[in-house]
Amino acid sequence: MRTRAPRQILTVAVVAATVLGLAGCASEELPDDEWACPHFAAITQKLSINRLDPSAEATTSWDEARASLADTEEMAGDDLTPLIAEARTALPGSPFGDVTEFNRVVREIDAACELPAEGFQILELELTD
Repeated sequence: MRTRAPRQILTVAVVAATVLGLAGCASEELPDDEWACPHFAAITQKLSINRLDPSAEATTSWDEARASLADTEEMAGDDLTPLIAEARTALPGSPFGDVTEFNRVVREIDAACELPAEGFQILELELTD
């Protein structure tokens, strides 16, 4: 009868612990909106910076913002997904872009995410100039 070397036993134990640990992490993922809200806030903040200082190097383009919104939409929960889709459609620079509609949707998302309104107000003022 052959016995296992201590190194093999240790390797099996480490692999088993890693697999169990990863399974535990997967079950404790953040709810979708806890991920989507900060990402949405970051997108609107970048757009705000672009509008505040036109001489500064742009932190994001409309196309980058649209792509980021699409990624955020995919990861958002059921409550935010339709709102983020609306924001992406209304984003200035898109075929159906409308600043007023974009700002309305941003207000709704900020309220749903319970985000501070200051960033939105800056964005709204600068986009409507």
